[in-house]
Amino acid sequence: SSVSLQTDRAIDARDVVTMVAPMPGFEACRQFVVAMNPDLAPFTALSGLDESQPAFLAVDPRLVLHGYEAALDETARRQLGAAPGDTLLWLALVTAVLLGIVPLVGAHRGRADWMAAGKPLAWWQFWITLGSYACLTAAFIQYDFSVLYVANNSNHDLPFWYRVAAVWGGHEGSMLLWLLMQCGWTLAVAHFSRALPTPVLARILGVMGWLSVGFLLFTILTSNPFDRLVPAAASGRDLNPLLQDPGMVFHPPMLYMGYVGFAVAF
Repeated sequence: SSVSLQTDRAIDARDVVTMVAPMPGFEACRQFVVAMNPDLAPFTALSGLDESQPAFLAVDPRLVLHGYEAALDETARRQLGAAPGDTLLWLALVTAVLLGIVPLVGAHRGRADWMAAGKPLAWWQFWITLGSYACLTAAFIQYDFSVLYVANNSNHDLPFWYRVAAVWGGHEGSMLLWLLMQCGWTLAVAHFSRALPTPVLARILGVMGWLSVGFLLFTILTSNPFDRLVPAAASGRDLNPLLQDPGMVFHPPMLYMGYVGFAVAF
């Protein structure tokens, strides 16, 4: 039997799937367009974009195999470009550990060079965490439903600004926003507290570094926003309707900025 895909609409780039490895017997075809047709449910039509235009019926294995989970080795993850933001979180953790150790030890031993290392470490921690946050934001903007958190809190019909706000619309993204604010305040202290005695500033940055370590470990180990969904969903669920309000675009960041700012006084 054969399957054909009939469509009069222009192909949306979001519906195109690019195979990282060729399908046996169809090595020349790497790109397929996904067609969601209610008449085919629960199946999805995949039609090749090369000259031969092979077509297949596909089904989400989770619908027929209870507890199905795809195991990806490190090679497969690299091929899929899996979770660059996750790698940045680990780098941020390493930087936070250094920030928590080097300035404190420098202040204890009277090493001016070690105390001075707190400022560049604060910069590095902020930029790395900002990069991780940008990766998650890009995943929402680009409808990357291979990221579980994106699939649970967005869909193709969600307007642009609500997709941006959806980054902090759930627990995992809120933790990442909290981390970004924490690193932002650490950077602010490092940059604007030059009048403080160097040992005092070093100890403040060291303590704030350990606070970041705690939040980073919690996020990475228990609330990772970059966990993958394999196979990727054709579309996401939706952002909680209660959160689809213009206030969501600016209220949580402002609220978190105030809450996290108490870490400086601490």
